[in-house]
Amino acid sequence: MHVIRHMDISAESPVQLKVSAWKRNRSVDQNRLYWKWLSIMAPDLGYASTADLHDALKLKFCVPLLIESDENYAAGVVALKASLARAEDEEALTLRRFVVRLTSTSALSVKQMTQYLEAIEVFASEMGITLTVNDA
Repeated sequence: MHVIRHMDISAESPVQLKVSAWKRNRSVDQNRLYWKWLSIMAPDLGYASTADLHDALKLKFCVPLLIESDENYAAGVVALKASLARAEDEEALTLRRFVVRLTSTSALSVKQMTQYLEAIEVFASEMGITLTVNDA
């Protein structure tokens, strides 16, 4: 690695180098299809905007995917749930909305985004909504 050769490494300024497998996040095509599906589903499900439906679907499907794959995220959700149990109703709703807004589908791998889209497709079907896959 040529990068290491150019680093100023000494006993006075130690560094830590972490190498891990590269993980590609969701694809552009997956994201395009997802937002197309949101535009199909939002009116049928009574959402004022695709952004509102996006938040609802993240809570329903994305949060569980991230809990399963990211122990730090999971620990944060456990702590939040404990805090919510002690919070006033309005405070709890505000905290939940905040976490959902911070939860991003861009953090999903291609595989996780596929699982997310599959869960949404099943959900839409159960609601009587037909989603298209072509021409995303």
